[in-house]
Amino acid sequence: MSEKLTNTGLVKHAKTMLGLPTSYMWGTLARKIDSGTIDWCRKTYPSMYSADRVAYLRNQIGKWYGCDCVGLIKSYYFGGVGSPKYTANRDYNTKVLPSIRKHGMYAVDQLISNPDLAIQAFTALKEEREQRKALESQIEKDAPKVLFADAVAASHTSILTGELAKLLKQNGVEIGQNRLFAWLRDNGYLIRRKGSDYNMPTQKSMEMELFEVKERTIHDPNGSVRVIKTPKVTGKGQQYFINKFLGVPAQ
Repeated sequence: MSEKLTNTGLVKHAKTMLGLPTSYMWGTLARKIDSGTIDWCRKTYPSMYSADRVAYLRNQIGKWYGCDCVGLIKSYYFGGVGSPKYTANRDYNTKVLPSIRKHGMYAVDQLISNPDLAIQAFTALKEEREQRKALESQIEKDAPKVLFADAVAASHTSILTGELAKLLKQNGVEIGQNRLFAWLRDNGYLIRRKGSDYNMPTQKSMEMELFEVKERTIHDPNGSVRVIKTPKVTGKGQQYFINKFLGVPAQ
């Protein structure tokens, strides 16, 4: 890469990804989800991609990004969101780990002559296996949460923020309406500036389709007319925030 890689650059990249609609996809590199990627992942990592998971991801094709933890870091190295500078010959995992899986050893002569490479190769393989085992366990643990969040997303009914707080509390998140409003403001989802737009969705929230604003007209006895605006959480927003608070990987 021509540009310099830095720790602050990685943090900036991670924050950029945090603001994008993202699904956890084992083996991917922060790219827009497409059918080819889904098919490749299902074939390469069958234990990580159940039929339900594949069906869920197909609904996000072209709209959401797919990424796993390692892929988040790799995507920074390979040019940022979309990994535009990715090449397999620069990806350690595409050379060393597949060879170990296929042959049980990677270039035996190289390993014998280079002990550091041997340590690196087997450490990487061990870490990958441990990560996969941990993730499989987490997926099984989170299954009820995912099903609940997916059911919410299928709903076309928008709800008030207070009702979202009740949903969260029913699922073990200790938060009330006022605390939820404060959290939404502090994290950039609602406008925190005092004024007519206070507690209204930010531009980011509207672009992510997490909220919608309902308007109703009030006719006062003195003949004046007022327009009342009420922010409501969409079905997509309910899924997004429930996943966030329950600790389910971003969908």
